[in-house]
Amino acid sequence: MVNHIEVSMLDKKDLILKEIDGFKLYVDKKDTGISQTLMKSKYFKKWHREPEFMDIIESEVSEGDVAFDLGANIGYVTMYLAKYVGDKGMVYAVEPSPRNFQILNESILANGLEKKVEVSQLAVSSKSGSRDLNISDESNLNSFVKTKYTKSTINVKTTSIDDFFKKKKFPNFIKMDIEGAEVDALAGIDKILENNSRMKILM
Repeated sequence: MVNHIEVSMLDKKDLILKEIDGFKLYVDKKDTGISQTLMKSKYFKKWHREPEFMDIIESEVSEGDVAFDLGANIGYVTMYLAKYVGDKGMVYAVEPSPRNFQILNESILANGLEKKVEVSQLAVSSKSGSRDLNISDESNLNSFVKTKYTKSTINVKTTSIDDFFKKKKFPNFIKMDIEGAEVDALAGIDKILENNSRMKILM
């Protein structure tokens, strides 16, 4: 299921389809960030990037879990979450950048995961509404705060975590990688914390 699609300039010629650990992932030739890392061979490494982060995800996400990928980018972690939750689980992935979101959605379709992974073009904040997002040439460095990497600014829709899960089953596992906005996102999670003692959050 796909929500809040915005149109942006994405040429399929800019994408390369990679095979990674049994799933397919589109990477962006124009991205100087995570895509460049994923294009390289792992050699003797288990993970392409952030091994401690990925080790925790592998050990803490279980069959049947509901996982929330907050800051999904092009879907590297999303694909692993879909693998770990299995056929009985569910992954919700949110990504505010129009380009990243469309690449993420292409990977969902390439793997036939439309029923297991629901993607939404949203940023997570303390409340629902809209905010300016600063865009970088490195797709994993987009942020609410302007930095030396900022190249442009766009306005994006936001949701609080509580609002996002109003009509969804509460998550067991939340992965946050949102470039310093994690504290702001946690300000909108009161209802879920009150009603879910099993939830784990990785930041």
